[in-house]
Amino acid sequence: MKHLISEIRQIAKQTFPKSIEVQTNIASNLWSVSGDATQLHQVLMNLCVNARDAMPNGGTLTISAENFTADEHYARMNLEAKSWLLHRRYRQRYRSGMSLETQERIFEPFFTTKELGKGTGLGLSTVMGIVKGHNGFIQVWSELGRGTEFQVYLPAVAVVEYYRQTEQDTPYGNGELILVVDDEAGVREATKLL
Repeated sequence: MKHLISEIRQIAKQTFPKSIEVQTNIASNLWSVSGDATQLHQVLMNLCVNARDAMPNGGTLTISAENFTADEHYARMNLEAKSWLLHRRYRQRYRSGMSLETQERIFEPFFTTKELGKGTGLGLSTVMGIVKGHNGFIQVWSELGRGTEFQVYLPAVAVVEYYRQTEQDTPYGNGELILVVDDEAGVREATKLL
């Protein structure tokens, strides 16, 4: 996810109005997620585009990623969470805010607060579908005039890190001779070079 967030940050910095400051805050020990990179890219991009549209006069868009462990108490309070899953939480915060009526409908297909021709109302419903398809969930906090924060929780996976073995000097032996036998001259010559 570090790479996806970095890519989204670059896209936003290059294409969003200069009045919108884009910040990222990614934990250095971020756990891995098993998922479709294209779909997760779409989740982040949809959230960022909505943030851009919600800040016509500029502001700050912050994308954070951190590790989060859902304990039993948290799982009881948040029915979509599972206590045995480790989640990675992505926060996206921006200014503006939504009314309670709007918050209740934001994930409905074709619901939009944008003027005609400016949006389809499918962005957040797509985000919700992708996140649920990855066994995750979303929480939203918003207050008019103060801002909005989307928290996307995705299950983490255990990843074994593979370390690349450093090249070692080729052992030359102690003057022994090696007999190379092959019926193809090219193979004999190539083997002698090794």
